[in-house]
Amino acid sequence: MKEEILTGMLLLGVVAGFAQRPVTREQADRMVSDTIAARGIAQWMIGIHKEKSSTSGQGGFLYFVYEYGEDLHPTALYLAFSADGECRSWVAETPDGKDMDEWELCTNLPQPESEALFDFSAWKERSSAVPRQNKVGGNSPQNYAVIISGGIDSSLNNVRYWNNCSAVYSTLVYVYGYDPGNVYVLMSDGNNPGIDAHRMVRVELGMGINDGEHFSGDYRKSYFSSPLDLDSNGTEDIQYAATRSNISIVFDLLAERVQAEDHVFIFVTDHGGNDSTGNGECTISLWNKTRITTLEFAEEIEKLPARTINIMMAQCYSGAFIAPLAGEGRVIATACHADSTSKAHFLSQYDEFVLHWVSAARGSTPENTPVDADADNDGWVSMHEIFLYAKRNDSLDKSPQYAAWPGNLGDYLSLGGLDACTGTSLANTIFNEDRTVSDCSIEVSHSTVESGKKLVLDHDISTELGLGFSMEAGSELEIK
Repeated sequence: MKEEILTGMLLLGVVAGFAQRPVTREQADRMVSDTIAARGIAQWMIGIHKEKSSTSGQGGFLYFVYEYGEDLHPTALYLAFSADGECRSWVAETPDGKDMDEWELCTNLPQPESEALFDFSAWKERSSAVPRQNKVGGNSPQNYAVIISGGIDSSLNNVRYWNNCSAVYSTLVYVYGYDPGNVYVLMSDGNNPGIDAHRMVRVELGMGINDGEHFSGDYRKSYFSSPLDLDSNGTEDIQYAATRSNISIVFDLLAERVQAEDHVFIFVTDHGGNDSTGNGECTISLWNKTRITTLEFAEEIEKLPARTINIMMAQCYSGAFIAPLAGEGRVIATACHADSTSKAHFLSQYDEFVLHWVSAARGSTPENTPVDADADNDGWVSMHEIFLYAKRNDSLDKSPQYAAWPGNLGDYLSLGGLDACTGTSLANTIFNEDRTVSDCSIEVSHSTVESGKKLVLDHDISTELGLGFSMEAGSELEIK
């Protein structure tokens, strides 16, 4: 409270000279600049509210100033200039998530100039970084993936969403050996060559000098068309625009291709909505300001006949998707719970949770610093271990969520499928004595349990009683 009072006193003195006439945008910019200098703020991010600031200078202006320091903090200084020159100031939570879309941003901190930070050429030589063990099933189960990033429109489609998808795609292909033909990418406007995203670039304007449109930081939004090559190999990887109809098309295709023993990984990034439908459903934002609801997305996933479905969601309110997507053979990780936003550092080229999640899955950070998420030292990284590492190292998202059905499935499942889950298949067997079979997965077919005998199937993940399995009168079967 003391900080708020002192700030208010400072600004009232600055504004006094303009109290008798409407404050212009240039004057408001200079007063914000003077305030930054008076407070000794060396590194800053400024937000100018798009709707509450009038370009004509007749409707007043609203700013926030975020000060970068050694430690992250959740608050910013807000400055509201009325049309007649009065100013109010207060300290409150910094906008985040979908609220940040309401602000035009500029900063004096250096920004990366490229669309991607990961060195994908190095990834090609790390294909054995995550060693595989035996998989369940005898017919070479396949891995499939769906990557979705809606973007909403070019003004809201930040470069970090492309980077999120690029990092995940390259992890799947180079580290886990996915066939690129099995990875379906739906991103913003698809392969349309038009502008669909933005990033911050340097401008040669001094702090506090108005250029007729925006407050002039050293960096400003620059618009571009998203590169179609996600893994730096010269091949276009984005096939579809992120629309509701295309999502249905992709899941229909997968419903025809995916077999019962296969594994499907689904990654969602970009913006999410909270109860925007009015019926309690959260949404995934898609291209051109459209969306898909929790229940609609659940209907698409229900089309998949896969043995295991592995889902990671990074958008705001992603935790709301856990209950609708629940089902046997599924693992779900989300960057936040149902009532909160996911986060990224202002200067980050990746969402915070995604950055640590991908680093754990790959085995190193974007800067190629080794990462060891293998908590039990068994030589491979499970989905549960990836989640725990990302949650532990995420300094911004305080409420990542995780669920699996059965509860221990994530301990056996990796991005490569059921890597550490061995299987026992029994066929044409007569159980003429009591017997217990223990394994990760058990299948019994064309077999009989004789009268007076007991068969115990003790599995970690699943038990399947196939064709031709029978029990004589007086026999017992226990499945643990």
